[in-house]
Amino acid sequence: MSVSQNARTAPEPLPAPAKGVPRHAIPYLLIRLTGVLLAVLVCGHFVVVHFATDVAATNATFVARRWSQALWITWDALMLAAALLHGALGLNTALADYSSGRRRRVLRAVLYAVTVALFVFGAVVIGISAGT
Repeated sequence: MSVSQNARTAPEPLPAPAKGVPRHAIPYLLIRLTGVLLAVLVCGHFVVVHFATDVAATNATFVARRWSQALWITWDALMLAAALLHGALGLNTALADYSSGRRRRVLRAVLYAVTVALFVFGAVVIGISAGT
């Protein structure tokens, strides 16, 4: 045997890491971001509804007065969007772990459709109620 046949070759260099955030990290980061956003929005909602005002005075008139201001319309729309996105991303993670193939694609399509439909419904309710 010749020396060249026994000699170990140098290992191949590793490819350069991709620029930016890896694709699989985006849902992970969005779940954390929406969780923090929800913590702030829900705590603010809780303080306004349960501490800053009398709970007995919390009725349809209170909500109508609150939704007459752009701040509260935006606040509630953000809370709705963050909650739906957080839930959809969590369910999407569970689907990725426990399903595969065609079943996963169908379930994801249903999940996305239901999430969008719930957001549209909630936005319409906020919009109609804020307009009255």
